[in-house]
Amino acid sequence: MQFLRRWKIIARRLARQYSWADLRWSHITILCLIVAGALINLALPNGWTVWPFVAVFSMLTWLNEAAERNGQGIPPIQVYALVVMVLGFWFIGVFIMTRVNVFIQLLGIFGIACYTYHGYMKYKAHLQLIADRRHQGLCVHCGFPNDGSFTYCVNCGHEPDPELASQQRMTAIAQYGKTSDRARQVLTTESYANNASRKEKALLANSPRRRGRAGKR
Repeated sequence: MQFLRRWKIIARRLARQYSWADLRWSHITILCLIVAGALINLALPNGWTVWPFVAVFSMLTWLNEAAERNGQGIPPIQVYALVVMVLGFWFIGVFIMTRVNVFIQLLGIFGIACYTYHGYMKYKAHLQLIADRRHQGLCVHCGFPNDGSFTYCVNCGHEPDPELASQQRMTAIAQYGKTSDRARQVLTTESYANNASRKEKALLANSPRRRGRAGKR
């Protein structure tokens, strides 16, 4: 009894530490796949054939979780999901082309083309509106007058011209190296010894004796 009680305490402690420190969703998924495979194996006459699929999907799940955790490579489940989506859209398109009348298909294509053209024209009008507001000195978001004295628009709270602001930031970053030396000189204080030596030399240069000697020469 003490042996079983001790093992229960150890198992409970390990489960608690595992759930706190390194609980991975791939392990839970693989455990669910094993349970589902066992149920299919017991319920169906040829259910043992499900185990290769369980092994393959478990490996894909583990590789997907490792790729997401380490940030290296493309998660395979996302790749296969994209392939399945493409194949699904392809089958739907083929089904529509084989089952639907050609006239209805052309009508649908014409409707999609009109909708695409309408969206493109709205995008061009939006770009033209932004260009006009920028030329007139207005906020590109709400059209409120902007004199350049505020970083954000007082009406809508956004940057009046995000593209111009980005260009100014890039210019400031490029010119930072030119002004860094001057800023370093301003921020760096001169030592007392150098300051006293410089003042002493200036006083000696402006003394009357030195001026008289220079005049005699």
